[in-house]
Amino acid sequence: MDVYEERVPVAPGPGAAAAFEYIRSGLFAYDIFPPWFIHGVICPAGPVTEGALIVQRARVGPVAIEMAVRVIAVWDAETDAGREVGFRYATIEGHTERGVATFAVRRDAAGGVWVVLGARSRPGNRAAVLGRPVARLVQRQMTRAAVRRLRDAGARAARTSAS
Repeated sequence: MDVYEERVPVAPGPGAAAAFEYIRSGLFAYDIFPPWFIHGVICPAGPVTEGALIVQRARVGPVAIEMAVRVIAVWDAETDAGREVGFRYATIEGHTERGVATFAVRRDAAGGVWVVLGARSRPGNRAAVLGRPVARLVQRQMTRAAVRRLRDAGARAARTSAS
């Protein structure tokens, strides 16, 4: 499984709480990836919930592909180590990949905020097998872009809350 994790550059306190909440809201609105790359529609409409279907439209240059995933787990866990909120989805038949992805935001015991995305997949059809080296490169770049996008949005929310 590939795991991508980055700390949001905010000091513990009210700014960190604002960053955590902002990222949590983005996750559950499926506002994760750069919109020019992946746009998703949650069915039924509303925040991500267990069992929901997310129809994704991915663009690579002039090509757009629609596929879907099913949310298989949602959590909001408070522990001695902190709090983590997130969800996991699995691809469904017809997706170009077969696998699972995890999206979470974590607040550690010291008050630090972390964006955590994980993915495990393999090709879901012959075209994906043939394009695997390029698809894998794009997948890694877009996941890193998603982590940076969430991290930066959380940092902006922290600065706004401090003003």
